[in-house]
Amino acid sequence: MTSTEVPILHARTLAEAYLYISLVIAADDLNPTNNTEPPTHEPAPTTDEPNKHLVRGESDEVREPDRCRDAEQVEEVEEGAKGVQKVAEAGEGVQEVDTFRGAGDAGEGIQELGAFGDAHPRARSRVIDYERCTTLTEGRTAWTLLFDGPGTGPRHRIIIVIPYETEFAARHGEARFGPGRSEIIDPGQWQLAGAGYAHRALHEATLYAQNPTDRARYQEVLANWSYAVDAVAEAAKFLPDDADAIPEDAFWTEEGATTRHDEPERFTREGLQSDLTLYQHHLTHFQNLHPPPR
Repeated sequence: MTSTEVPILHARTLAEAYLYISLVIAADDLNPTNNTEPPTHEPAPTTDEPNKHLVRGESDEVREPDRCRDAEQVEEVEEGAKGVQKVAEAGEGVQEVDTFRGAGDAGEGIQELGAFGDAHPRARSRVIDYERCTTLTEGRTAWTLLFDGPGTGPRHRIIIVIPYETEFAARHGEARFGPGRSEIIDPGQWQLAGAGYAHRALHEATLYAQNPTDRARYQEVLANWSYAVDAVAEAAKFLPDDADAIPEDAFWTEEGATTRHDEPERFTREGLQSDLTLYQHHLTHFQNLHPPPR
């Protein structure tokens, strides 16, 4: 592969694709560099048993935008992983016609992504206009998402194909981030994401207690606890049926491997179940304690 070629990654859903981009940007803040050339983003290493649940779609040629211009202002924001649910919600109105096309604007509102700093205490949260850096193109069986940015910090050029079939499955009762296991986010990163959502949920719940008539904030709390549960469930998909812990070779990113090294107990069967139970308990407790505001 030459330095000018960009590997094509495969996500199961738009939410997973945007979460992946957000994690990439968060990693920049953990490992600052002056590099402005787009790094190579490789998919997960292949195994003897590839993910049978992932449908690899075809897509039309994607139009590459210019790299998004520098944001007018880069400011520190409150830590949190608040954005991915807004991406998923942005596509809720997609018409289910033929091969599930017609959602070319499903990425509207992706500027709400980012702020993933609280998934790691050393990450610096930034306001990034993801929409200016992203093109979402409809193909015959899949979307192709091209990210070329951000406007500040290291530049990334990322191409992700998202099949309509797996997006459709996720919106109709299967796991929120899609059927099967992720090929672009490893279990360590999923646990980081879950912690980020949980932190955000606690923060929003504190603010909601000060104004229990705020419906939008009420929904933010519920959404973030729900996403925390779902992120841990994604990590748990890497746990073999006959194993007590996720194997070391399941962690292919630096962030994921570091998380496993620092907190190995979170990747045992008991630890994963403990996190799932904890996040679900907080979600249920909040719902029982606070009826929806009128």
